[in-house]
This record gives sequence, structure tokens and C-alpha cells, in this order.
Amino acid sequence: TEVLDAANTLISDFQNSPFGPWGLTILKVGIVVIPLVLFTLSYIMIRKKYTIDEKKYALMLQDIAEGKIVKE
Repeated sequence: TEVLDAANTLISDFQNSPFGPWGLTILKVGIVVIPLVLFTLSYIMIRKKYTIDEKKYALMLQDIAEGKIVKE
């Protein structure tokens, strides 16, 4: 119950903050929207930067065969 009381206190502090009724909305945006945007951006960046085509795959296999990369 201590955790629940702390959460209720935090929410009421945001509702009574200088931001007024927008305090809780700002909290929700910080918890939901910002991470969602960052995850989406990181996914897009990874998809663009780390593409493995046939040439890169062959090079990776060659590096493994030569012992440059150790299999785990």
C-alpha cells in the first residue's frame, strides 16, 4: 500500500502543480508518447543503417571462417 500511496501523492502533486490541469497530461506524455516516439525513431534508424545484403553476409561468413569473429 505504500507504493500506491506514493503513486497517488505523485499524481495529486502533478494535478496541483503550477501547470494546473495540464500537469497530469504532461506526465502522461512523458510516460507514453516520448518513449513511443524514441522507439520508433530507433527502429527506423536501425532498419536504414544495418542492412545485410548478400555481399555483407558473404563477408561475415568469411570473417567467421578466418577466425576474425569467434562463434559463441
